[in-house]
Amino acid sequence: PRSHQDNTTGEENEAIFGDALKDAAKDGLVLLTGSVILMMIAAPFEGFFSFNPNIPDILKVVVALLVGIAWFLFYKLVGRHLDAKPVAAK
Repeated sequence: PRSHQDNTTGEENEAIFGDALKDAAKDGLVLLTGSVILMMIAAPFEGFFSFNPNIPDILKVVVALLVGIAWFLFYKLVGRHLDAKPVAAK
């Protein structure tokens, strides 16, 4: 039930929610694209490096630490800043 304070019509609500859905879809597409890229980077490590018995465990640990540091630096230096607005924001 609508309250007496709600003066929007059904069509106005659809327009508002439709715009919100479009904006959220744009942000979602950015997240999906980033996730696919991260998977493409991680897959060779997992497929050929992590489970290869010929590579010493200490080397795997060193590579894991270096990759972790590289990701941290990427997100710290290149990633979103606190004042960044979502992609869909205008």
